[in-house]
Amino acid sequence: MTVTEVWLYGSVARGTFTPQSDLDLLVASDAQCPIEIELEPIVAGLPQVEHRSITSYTWPQLAQMSAYGSLFLLHLKLEARLLHRRGDDAAGLVNLLGTLQPYRLAHRDLRGFSATLDDVAESLADGGDPAYELSVIATVIRHCSVLACYLDGEPEFSRDKSIPIALERFGMHKFAQGALEIYKYRIARARKVRIEDHPSGEEALMWLDAAKHFVDAVGSYHARK
Repeated sequence: MTVTEVWLYGSVARGTFTPQSDLDLLVASDAQCPIEIELEPIVAGLPQVEHRSITSYTWPQLAQMSAYGSLFLLHLKLEARLLHRRGDDAAGLVNLLGTLQPYRLAHRDLRGFSATLDDVAESLADGGDPAYELSVIATVIRHCSVLACYLDGEPEFSRDKSIPIALERFGMHKFAQGALEIYKYRIARARKVRIEDHPSGEEALMWLDAAKHFVDAVGSYHARK
């Protein structure tokens, strides 16, 4: 029998949402494309419903993620709550989270962060849009912060907490507030809204350099563990 589950996670699940927050939802099902499930009655009354962000995985995909210790699944294990379940089978996400392994792909993530920042450098050298590139840099800093907190033994998935904690841990506390502020470019890109200010190429290059230093520092720390 097909089992479909809808889980809430992120800032709304934590009760720390702001107007900039998304309503983060996981849809898990046997089907490859399960989002046809009617979500309106499931999310009715939740905050930020107009900014829902839906992630969908099949059960085989989630089983593979559990085997390599997916940080996304750890995120769910620490804070998600079940909103909906359809099906009688006892199997489900709770069972998978109970067998979650330690994360094994940090090296892959770090290579990916570095490659992304190299792409940003190339784009800026070719006259790329600083606002767009800052949105990419902000995303790398956020994801690298989550990884850094995990590697340091204190998992933290909140953007407002993981970024300051990780940057301070690696001697870059002076960048913490600014890193949170440039995330507005990522939010604006995701929501397709305009931002009035126009960052300069010099600002983007400064943040590119800081992000590279941060990723390198986290990579060195991981190599020593």
